[in-house]
Amino acid sequence: MTKQKLALFVFLLLCSCIVFAQERTITGKITDETTKAPVVGATVVVKGARNAATTNEDGAFSIKAPSGNVTLVVSSIGFAT
Repeated sequence: MTKQKLALFVFLLLCSCIVFAQERTITGKITDETTKAPVVGATVVVKGARNAATTNEDGAFSIKAPSGNVTLVVSSIGFAT
């Protein structure tokens, strides 16, 4: 009976590690609100994490973020955060 409990405990522990390790990729495009032109070189950061990305010449970015609700902070020279 003790080996069965130990095996069950290890199984549940491994399952919980898989659940907590889930990430997703968020993609988007940063544009100027007024001119609708792409913002090149803007920095996109997941608030409270170390994940960051920079927009390309089309204003597009791709960043890994934990699953669940996250806040993205975008900053660029000449624009408000």
